[in-house]
Amino acid sequence: MFFNPPKKDKITPQVEEKKIEIPDAKEFPKNWVSSTTNQLITSYLYSDTEVATLAGTCRFLYHYTKPHLATRLAHHIIIEPNEEKVIDMLKRQPTLIMSDVVIKSITDNSGRILSNNTLFQLAFGAGDESMCLAMKQAFITVYGSEEAAIQKMKEQHFQKFSEDKEEEKRKADSLIDLRKLLTSVTAAIHAEQFNLGNDVDGRLILSDATLTAIETFRKGFSESQPKHITRGMHFCNNTFLEILSVYNPIARRINFDYDKCALFEDGILSSVLFYVPANYAQKFIQGLFDLYNGEELVRSLALKDIFYLTCHEQSIDLALTGLCIDIVSGVKHVGERQKDIPGDGMILISKFIKDQRDKLIELMNPVKPSSKSRCVIC
Repeated sequence: MFFNPPKKDKITPQVEEKKIEIPDAKEFPKNWVSSTTNQLITSYLYSDTEVATLAGTCRFLYHYTKPHLATRLAHHIIIEPNEEKVIDMLKRQPTLIMSDVVIKSITDNSGRILSNNTLFQLAFGAGDESMCLAMKQAFITVYGSEEAAIQKMKEQHFQKFSEDKEEEKRKADSLIDLRKLLTSVTAAIHAEQFNLGNDVDGRLILSDATLTAIETFRKGFSESQPKHITRGMHFCNNTFLEILSVYNPIARRINFDYDKCALFEDGILSSVLFYVPANYAQKFIQGLFDLYNGEELVRSLALKDIFYLTCHEQSIDLALTGLCIDIVSGVKHVGERQKDIPGDGMILISKFIKDQRDKLIELMNPVKPSSKSRCVIC
């Protein structure tokens, strides 16, 4: 047995406090460590070893949380679009817009799966020009200039939205099929006599021929919508124009007959609106008329309850499942039947589609102000 001498009390040497700045440009991903963070934590560091350890920990946390933050951002782009939250999160971590941050899969409100998209591609595919514009600042922050930012946005755009002959053919074929479906169902609606009385709730009972035609249209339209979207826009805007180009002359010809217009809107339009992106739903909830008369867009978070579920609710007029939201006047008129959609609403919806397309184009091709010049002799 060896003799162990008594241990002496360990004397802790006095260490002079010193502040070591964290080399965020070298040790951390860009924009990860802010000056505020440096001020809060570097006063507790006394050696280069501690700095290196902290740097490694932060790198680990950065890579661990980045996918989580990207998923949250994707939710606020596709499921419940919220510009303020997206802007706030991108200010904290603008590198989330880079092409190496890919959302493997997200399911939208209509149940379609969107695969392998960057955050910018998700916003563009949803036709959300305001969201894309808000994200542009993050590109500028990361890449240093507007010119470089636009180039990177174009690169991401090309990956998902470049010309694809097969995709264009599919869209063209789907519109042809839509025209066939519309021809059949509008004939049934026009022939409906509404002579079968009312159900216990006072709603008009429809003929079997009309119900079958509506069911055939809904099934056909649903099958025409891709369930797994890997490229291209999430919704074809020309669908609106195709449907309204059929609806508008019929509505005028029957002098906007209330019951038949209600049958067209609840039987057909409700099933089409179910597939629009969430940012469209927010605008339609508010009403295109108010938005085009100076009202600011409210990024509502109650989409599932207000819009998508409403498309599958019971009609207020007919013994039929399906309730069309008046996208011109908004949800404040649910329970009332407006005549805006087949009338002046056609102009507003056409304007909405054109403005959305033009703004997305201008986003990556900003119009430069032309230099003023005097024309002496014209």
